[in-house]
Amino acid sequence: LLDKYPRNLCEATFLEVGPGNGEILSLVEKKVKRSYAVELSESIISLCKEVSKKSTFICGNILDVDLKEKGFDLIFLGAVIHLFPKVDAKRLLSKLKRSL
Repeated sequence: LLDKYPRNLCEATFLEVGPGNGEILSLVEKKVKRSYAVELSESIISLCKEVSKKSTFICGNILDVDLKEKGFDLIFLGAVIHLFPKVDAKRLLSKLKRSL
């Protein structure tokens, strides 16, 4: 997936929503300038920090987190979007689109 990114990856800013165990984040953070993750659970963030050492973690509901100032180049949602009610999923996708 990252090989298809048209720009210089080492200058990219990456966001993962719901990073799970942090494995994807740990792979991506080695290739980008900055990486962030938004997660609801402090305990999941603690788990992620064991494998993802360079990323910045934000604990909170992605719908409530202010992303405007970050200006992400890449945003990844693994197995997350289906957890949102349809109305919130639409809000989330609109919010993330504005953050690109």
